[in-house]
Amino acid sequence: MEIIAGIASVLGVITGLWFFIDKIRKPKTVITWREEEKIISSEWVELSGTKALWESKGFTLVWANNRNVEEYLLKGYILAIEENNEKLVKYKLVRSGQVLMAKPKT
Repeated sequence: MEIIAGIASVLGVITGLWFFIDKIRKPKTVITWREEEKIISSEWVELSGTKALWESKGFTLVWANNRNVEEYLLKGYILAIEENNEKLVKYKLVRSGQVLMAKPKT
């Protein structure tokens, strides 16, 4: 009887180790988003509902010249992006030499 209990214990340990090792070996799925630029106009921002969406979240949208984006980031602005969950793409919204940015309303 003790032999059977010993074998059962050993088999339990082996099964547990096998399960644990199998979990470690399986690669985890990493979802990577691509980043692209989407060329838009001021009119598109209004018509697409982008402005209303950002404002409903408590942000004000502004256009920043490409050369000033880093300064805007230091002042608390963030890039206004649009996400496409199906294509896994984050679009930076741009127009001729400018980037759409958002700042929390105070």
